Amino acid sequence: TAENLMENIAQDNASEVDIDESFCKKYSTVAFTMLKNEYTSEGGNVVISPLAACYNLAMLANGAEGSNLSEIERTLGGFVNYEALNDYMHSFSEKLIDTDKAKLYFENAIWCNADKNVELSNEFLSAAKTYYGADAYKESFGKTAVANINNWSSNKTNLNAEYIIDDLPTDAPLYVVNATVLDADWEAPISAENVSDGT
Repeated sequence: TAENLMENIAQDNASEVDIDESFCKKYSTVAFTMLKNEYTSEGGNVVISPLAACYNLAMLANGAEGSNLSEIERTLGGFVNYEALNDYMHSFSEKLIDTDKAKLYFENAIWCNADKNVELSNEFLSAAKTYYGADAYKESFGKTAVANINNWSSNKTNLNAEYIIDDLPTDAPLYVVNATVLDADWEAPISAENVSDGT
């Protein structure tokens, strides 16, 4: 039921850049700041993916301006030269390779609310597709959209992430989603008796 916005969007060639120690240190600073802020705001145990958040923000920066762009730049402050951000993010994801014992699913998508006056430019969609491997869809937000997002995640992760959202605000103009799964063998398997039920 969702319109595929990427159907006629060209995918350009991304430049490969060197992922050096300076880049990794800057990413680590941003990632730990995100984790610290999230833990402080929630006041408990929180599981987030700073990598997914950075990718989504970097992807959105291509279509942002004014205060929205300033907020993204503040959050990713000092990460990298913004003119080269797309190339860095693409090159970084290319380094995340699978092995015989580990498979990484790292998928991005944009969902646009058909009931809101939001139009995504071809340039923005092309950047999202080229550098972030993103899909993009447009439909009215509601139960069907929730089901479609969860089906997208399930299909993209080989059924490893079947449910990533429970609800979708009908007044939201845009939703950026990420499905990240590391399917790997533990070096030392965890037994059931060593897992806490939270009580």
